[in-house]
Amino acid sequence: MPEPLHLFDLPIDILSLILSHLLTAPPNSTIPLCPCTTAPLTTNPLSIFLTHPSLYAIAHPLFYGPANTFLLDLTGNHASHIRRFIDDAAEDAQDDNTPANNSLLLLRRRTGGPFLLLSQEARRRVRKFEMRIDRLRGWLWDDLGPFLQDMAVRGELADFTLLVDESSSSSSSSNSSNSSANRDRAQSSSRAFLREKRRVFERPPLEGLVRLLADPGIRQARLRVRGRHQRAWCEFHAGEECGSLSFLKQRGAGEGSGDGDVLEKEDEEVVDVDWRAILSMVDPEGRRRAAAWQV
Repeated sequence: MPEPLHLFDLPIDILSLILSHLLTAPPNSTIPLCPCTTAPLTTNPLSIFLTHPSLYAIAHPLFYGPANTFLLDLTGNHASHIRRFIDDAAEDAQDDNTPANNSLLLLRRRTGGPFLLLSQEARRRVRKFEMRIDRLRGWLWDDLGPFLQDMAVRGELADFTLLVDESSSSSSSSNSSNSSANRDRAQSSSRAFLREKRRVFERPPLEGLVRLLADPGIRQARLRVRGRHQRAWCEFHAGEECGSLSFLKQRGAGEGSGDGDVLEKEDEEVVDVDWRAILSMVDPEGRRRAAAWQV
């Protein structure tokens, strides 16, 4: 009677094919890092990692490799969830006498949930990463900047996308405005006004995030803005017609006019922004590029 086939008798290529179905997110989906969100995977990666050292050696590169995009969503309520997790991790680090920078993004071993946040070892393995923000909160760069730099400088990060979602902020401000305010805003769109708006790229978090995109280790770097954005962005993206111009229009000019449908469509529009042009404007001599980072 032939001996039963053991799992580790299979070639590594076959094991990789089996594990890839368990550790790879479906097409056009991401693996979220917010504690409130579940990863779109059929199994908990942690259960595979801890099964056997041989499986770990095969599964770890598959999970953190280019087949998966890890998403750090800081829009809406996710921002408060992430910041609360940061504060809890810092407290745990102090209790355990562990350096805080090694404990910020932790593998959630205690809960065993299907989602996970990255430990230092894990985050340096990530190849594709996407970050979404809707408000330019200063703490985003203060708290997360060192870890993003660590991923780029000391890790394997090769594909990074930054999405600035202005659809919600522009929508709320448009709803509260009237035609007189819109006319005043249009008249204030002078060169001095635009110069003032451009300073947003010289302050955290955008100042640091744009420099991060320029890191030489990141081969694919993208900056995108969603929705009817501020006019400061318009100088740095292609296209003569810009959805942000609708920001100057009166929202809901009248029922049946069709303006509501147009504005709603513009809220979902995503445009690519030339981050290199922004960086050249902010740092024309290249004095604050990634090469000078101390990580």
